[in-house]
Amino acid sequence: MDSSTLILLLLILWIAVNYFMKCKSETFEQEVKMQTQENKFKKLISEKINLNDQEYPQKMDDKKIRIIVFLSKTCPACVNFDKNIHNKVKEQFMNNDNITIDKIYSGESALNDKMFNDFNVQLIPTCFVIDEMTGKTIKTNGVLPNQINDAVNKL
Repeated sequence: MDSSTLILLLLILWIAVNYFMKCKSETFEQEVKMQTQENKFKKLISEKINLNDQEYPQKMDDKKIRIIVFLSKTCPACVNFDKNIHNKVKEQFMNNDNITIDKIYSGESALNDKMFNDFNVQLIPTCFVIDEMTGKTIKTNGVLPNQINDAVNKL
């Protein structure tokens, strides 16, 4: 084997190793992202299940409220929520640090699909407003800012 063939083989081997390492790195990053998201929602679901029957008197300032909006990237009403309504909802609650808004997209991950099943989402867009302290959950009849605000005020 001459030196040019050896150099060519080493170059091909180097390219293959770098490609494999890049793929492995991207997979690891996706797994870390999914694990972080999974831990966040496991905690939310466990609080919802474990505290659902308990009542705690609270002032609005003490409440931790999570707004979860279930969407799809292909549904026209969901795309409208993303482009137009989401920012209005964020603005409505931007001065309240106790309110968190999460968007969950169907088909984006196994965890998201599990969330769709756990919350028994049949139609999209669908919104749930959850008092994280008591587990009390309100499913809204829509995803317009006034509908979400009404649900928050009922908690």
